[in-house]
Amino acid sequence: MSAVPALQAALAAEHRAVYLYGVVGARSPLSAHPRITRIWERHKLRRDQLIAHLKTRDATPVASEPAYPADSAATPAALAAAVESDTLTAYLPLAGAPAKSLRTFAAQAMQEALAQHVRWTRTAPSTPFPALTPDTLTPES
Repeated sequence: MSAVPALQAALAAEHRAVYLYGVVGARSPLSAHPRITRIWERHKLRRDQLIAHLKTRDATPVASEPAYPADSAATPAALAAAVESDTLTAYLPLAGAPAKSLRTFAAQAMQEALAQHVRWTRTAPSTPFPALTPDTLTPES
């Protein structure tokens, strides 16, 4: 089982997160910029780590899109929460990767995404994986 498709999906989500945190910063007051910058830098680090994982597997990393849509009516917090939820979901397939190091990497990324989601929404999600529907969480028979 190759981890490359899961790595590519996570990388695509990180490309999107890096772009959209720029939008979050542009829509936020200056007092929020240090926090947003720290989160943005963390997503850039994860993106670069995913690129390295792909290159060690002789895979060409998926490129970033030139731009990503952002809901113009969304508050900065709502946009950031959506980014974190989507990022968490993108890492889920890596949780089943054959390599323990990739499973650990995915688990840490998902923990960070969920923690940021909670900080942005100021509420805990009703499910452990906010972007997933209950039927996707049920194991197949």
